[in-house]
This record gives sequence, structure tokens and C-alpha cells, in this order.
Amino acid sequence: MKKIPEGWEVVRLGEVVDLLRNGLVVKQSKEKGEFPITRIETISNEKIDTTKLGYVTNLDEKLLNAYRMIKGDVLFSHINSLPHIGKTGIYEGYPQLLMHGMNLLLLRANYSKLNSKFLLYLFRLYRNRGIFKSMAKTAVNQASINQTELANLKIPLPPLPEQERIAEILSTVDEAIEKVGQKIEKTEGLKKGLMQKLLTEGIGHKEFKDTEIGKIPKEWKLVRLGETIGYVKGKKPYILSEEYKEGYFPYLSTEYLRNNGKPKFAVPNDNVVLVEDADLILLWDGSNAGEFFMGK
Repeated sequence: MKKIPEGWEVVRLGEVVDLLRNGLVVKQSKEKGEFPITRIETISNEKIDTTKLGYVTNLDEKLLNAYRMIKGDVLFSHINSLPHIGKTGIYEGYPQLLMHGMNLLLLRANYSKLNSKFLLYLFRLYRNRGIFKSMAKTAVNQASINQTELANLKIPLPPLPEQERIAEILSTVDEAIEKVGQKIEKTEGLKKGLMQKLLTEGIGHKEFKDTEIGKIPKEWKLVRLGETIGYVKGKKPYILSEEYKEGYFPYLSTEYLRNNGKPKFAVPNDNVVLVEDADLILLWDGSNAGEFFMGK
């Protein structure tokens, strides 16, 4: 572990949590029942997605008390496909009754030592750095992290007031990002609706006609795309250079078009297609077929 501020400690996770265990192993139903219970799918954006809970019935009082979650409990995905390993979610107290289900570890902080939200953000950092992936054992399409190994994970531990302040700042940032995201989503929805209206109804038209693609203004025509464009299939150059050379052009790979990263370069010849600024580039096969870009 790198340097930490004076006054911080390095501890094992098991030293600062009162509970770290797997959930109740019991048959679940997706149909609403007596007791809501967590499933792997329940964790979404570090929260509890109440639309993806399971349900169980006939729990005795002993199980009910043992596996009932309390506000502040952190759920950790320790059995999942590798891209989702280490996902976390915090229980904010809703729904009021929630049981801890199998295939998710529950971590209940010792509140005299550890702030739950600080732990949540620390785990987000660890997951982003690939620490949980490196801990996971993989078999076929499944990855898992041993409960004991997680308990032995070393973490930095600031004094509790500083943990609380760090969690508060990061929560405020998350809330601000969420509000911006909602505004962007709302704007995108407005844009899509406007596009739909303008591209199918035009501007100021009062008379419409039925066509095989739906109603369009009476004055508009219905044509096949091939009647209005020319197209050519892209070709891979014989020679690609990592460095620019005189007379070479940037090679428009999907990686370059998507991320505007460093391009490779190709010499113009019969095996390349030159692209103009206004040309559209369409992926025509593979898993991303239908994705398109503007030429540049």
C-alpha cells in the first residue's frame, strides 16, 4: 500500500466490520411474497434496486432476526461474472423489511471504527483499480472471492470524523453528477422526440399519406436508400504505419473514430477508400453493426 497521511491506519477489513457473511440459502420467487430478499441483480448503481428483489415465505423468527438487514449494511458481489465481481450496494433502510439473500456478502461496519459510506467509496476505488478482479478465482464464466480472503484485505483507515467528511463530500459530488445526468437524459429525450417529429412529419404540413413506413407529409416521396446515395465497402490497407509519413493519411479505424485516439497511417493506393468530411461511415457487420460515424 502506498503512503498514507499521518494519523491514518492500515487494518484488515475483518478488524473493522462486525459481520461479514453470505446470505440466507433458501428458494426464492420473483412473485411478491411475504419477505423481500436480496439477489445478485439487486445491486444497481451502489444502491438496492427494489424492482429486482426476490421473495420468500415461511421464515421462522430465528432466521428472520439473523438475516434481516439494517440500515447501513453494505452488500458485496463476491460470486458473479468477472466484469461484475466486486459490485457493491448500500441498504438505506428501504424497504423497511429486507432479508439478506445468498450469493451476496453482507458487511456490517463496526460503527465505532468504520463509516459504511466510506467503505462503499473505498470499494468503488478498489473495483476501478481492478483489485477485486485480481483477487477473484475464475472457473468457466464465473468468478468468486473467498470470504476469508476479503476479510484479510488491507484497507486504509482514517479517523472516524475524517471518514465521515470524505463520505459526505463524495456523496455530494455523486448527487451533483446524478442531477446533471437527469438533465442530460431529459434533454436527450426531448431531442429524440423532436427528431421523430421533424423527420416523419416535417414542418408545417397539414396533409399526410399512408406509406409502408407510416404516415408522411403528402408532398414527400418514399424512396429506397440506394436511390439517393452511393456506397462502397471499406478495405484494409496493405501497409499501416504507427507514425505519420509524408503523403500518408489517417486510417479511420473504429477505435480511432470512437475515442479520437492516436491514429495509424496509410498510403493512398487502389486498396484504400478516401473519405470526405461529410461522408457517413457505417459498421455493417459484427456485434456493433449499425453504429455509424461522420468522416473526418
